[in-house]
Amino acid sequence: MKHGLTFALALFCLTSSSLAQETGATSTVGLQALKADGPAKALAALGDPAARSEADPFFIEQSPVVAGIYRALAQLESDEQAEILSNWSLPAQGPARVLIALVPEIAPPMEFARAIGERPSKESFAIASVGQVRGLFCSAWMLVEAADDAGSLRKLMTDLEPRAKSDPNAAFILMLARLKDSRSSIDELIALLEARVKTETIPMAARMEDAVLLAAAVQRAELAAPCEALADKLVKYDFAKGAGPWMGFLRRLRAMAILQCHSPEADAAALLQETPKLWITASDQRWAGRATGSDRALWLTHEDHVQRLSGPGDDLLLFRYPLSGSFELKGEVSVFDQGAVGMTFGGFAFDANEKFFTVHDVMRPAFEPRSWPFVAAKELRMFNRMNVRSTGERVLYLSNLHPGATSTMAECATSPWLGLQATGAGRAYFRNLEIVGEPVIPREVNLVKGPDLRGWTTPLGESLPKAVQPLLKTAEPVAAVAALPASDFKLPAA
Repeated sequence: MKHGLTFALALFCLTSSSLAQETGATSTVGLQALKADGPAKALAALGDPAARSEADPFFIEQSPVVAGIYRALAQLESDEQAEILSNWSLPAQGPARVLIALVPEIAPPMEFARAIGERPSKESFAIASVGQVRGLFCSAWMLVEAADDAGSLRKLMTDLEPRAKSDPNAAFILMLARLKDSRSSIDELIALLEARVKTETIPMAARMEDAVLLAAAVQRAELAAPCEALADKLVKYDFAKGAGPWMGFLRRLRAMAILQCHSPEADAAALLQETPKLWITASDQRWAGRATGSDRALWLTHEDHVQRLSGPGDDLLLFRYPLSGSFELKGEVSVFDQGAVGMTFGGFAFDANEKFFTVHDVMRPAFEPRSWPFVAAKELRMFNRMNVRSTGERVLYLSNLHPGATSTMAECATSPWLGLQATGAGRAYFRNLEIVGEPVIPREVNLVKGPDLRGWTTPLGESLPKAVQPLLKTAEPVAAVAALPASDFKLPAA
């Protein structure tokens, strides 16, 4: 029953995260082994993680089976966990093994426990974690915790010490064990962490080992200084080599580490999940399903600034209430490193950079670009103005006060929610946001009207009609749109 339950949960994660069509053969073998023979065989079916390159999609594809293995192990007694993990991690021949993977941090509803004959509880579906950092699985950390609970941590450390001299993986497991052991020398632990900070450019595999060390070490107040330095190092990422699926997670981990170092009494995870008043978050589940360690976008506010700290990669912060009437959302935006920022209304999102003004169907692949010379280059790190302006009948989308696209309020009526959008893994900022004019909260919203289903999305990849229409051809002058009568978009006096 235990193995069947775990397989069902792993399969739930697989389908709910849109990976059913993307998971490779190794994951299928792992799930089958988990169902038939339990976590020990499933670990064996995954092979040796060290044999895979950073470009391999292994760490994304294996998210469901790794989550299933964790849940299967979590149902066992500590001594059973320690035995299974020790046999896999420390083979008689060859180097030690370490598996680090990000898994979905959103569990199935606890009511699902009734389907397998259990009483629903908050612990019905355990999520892998290291310290307070949910969604992070590390076989070495689980081994250390199981050995500590079983009273065999000191024996594990004794077994690791001779291997650690020539085996980096064994040395990594030993360091985690020392972090867990309350009798370890604080000075020695500080020296070990500082050595990791001083290491020059590191590959992603080593970066993720540092992430696990940070998540484990930040629980000890005496290690706050090296933990904060290590957190700063983890997010110094070369975006010229691509964004990488781990970047959002590393940013979230850094924020949690800083909070825990400076306010150890606070619940860092809960604080980061808070959203600005009157706003709610949404993300494109097609990307969240890839288990980047950022199932939910994190939005932070400070004074007049809003930052999208991390997220699945296509993230919205939506005003809680629908709006109609004469109003304008205005503000300034900027994005560093990689990606784009924009605003949304009426099922459309728009953004602009130094080359293109682009209108998107919200959380759909359809988009229309046009040449756009009105935005400063990203390298200058400047803020640019963006506006959504409604007269009650027509809607205008502006970048640096230049009209880029138009719509009608009738077309926007099925999705009349204002929003901020951030795509990619870059640091996205908004400031001086205001809603002015005479906005009206409608008493009802007709969610389906017309053939284009504006505002609707299909996370599992079903087709939808294209709502966005071609903008002006790049050969046509921008003045053709800019010349629209200003009176059409004039707001009433505030």
